[in-house]
Amino acid sequence: MTKIDVNKKVRAGQLLSKYGIIVVLFLMVAVISVINPRFIGISNITNVLTQSSIYGIMALGLTFIIIAKGIDLSAGSILALSGVVYASVAQAADVAGKIYPDLPAFNGILVIVPIIVCIIVGTSLGAINGALVAKTGIPAFIATLGMQTIARGLTLIYTQGKPISNLTESAKAFGASKIAIGETFELPIPAPVLVYILMIAISWVLLNYTRFGKYIYAIGGNIKAAEISGVNVAKTQIKVFAFGGFMFAVAAVVFA
Repeated sequence: MTKIDVNKKVRAGQLLSKYGIIVVLFLMVAVISVINPRFIGISNITNVLTQSSIYGIMALGLTFIIIAKGIDLSAGSILALSGVVYASVAQAADVAGKIYPDLPAFNGILVIVPIIVCIIVGTSLGAINGALVAKTGIPAFIATLGMQTIARGLTLIYTQGKPISNLTESAKAFGASKIAIGETFELPIPAPVLVYILMIAISWVLLNYTRFGKYIYAIGGNIKAAEISGVNVAKTQIKVFAFGGFMFAVAAVVFA
């Protein structure tokens, strides 16, 4: 076997290791499409993307954390607490038993208010996770396991175990299957999918074109080497978990 053949085999192995899961995915789609041609239809693809958008947005936040060799078990609980806070602020004005009866109905452009509140809650909880890991040395598994219980408990206390309903139309738009523009035109892509695509773009830019992204890869590769190279490891870890909390809050807006 020549050196060229060996290099080709090594290169093929590297490509398979890097893109193997994508190849398997396409093979599965191809096989299922042959069995049932409707699987590859636009309506089914849109439906699958809509159903998976919430999990996809959360997975983007977890991707940053995992690249930095962390873990976050509190993702679902942070989403729950952020979501109920969002819903409570975004309730319509004439709802019986409204949590904040003195608040106006945040419709139209004012829907940004409950969104900001939701993101503040999620990002803050993520930052607390990061601070616990970075400043106290508590393993991420333990710190986020504790946050999982705390956030879930706060969710039950906040809602008193009752559902929060009757959101304004603008607040519900982020989970809508159709987005109307004017009276006659509707976007073919559902709102959750559009939010998902936007979050993918933001994540891709951050990981590939920012110093923050390079620091994340450096910490994940070798935390000691990153620290010696001048990376502020503690600050970056807090940012990573805070970004995770931000993504969980965005997912909560869609989920609510």
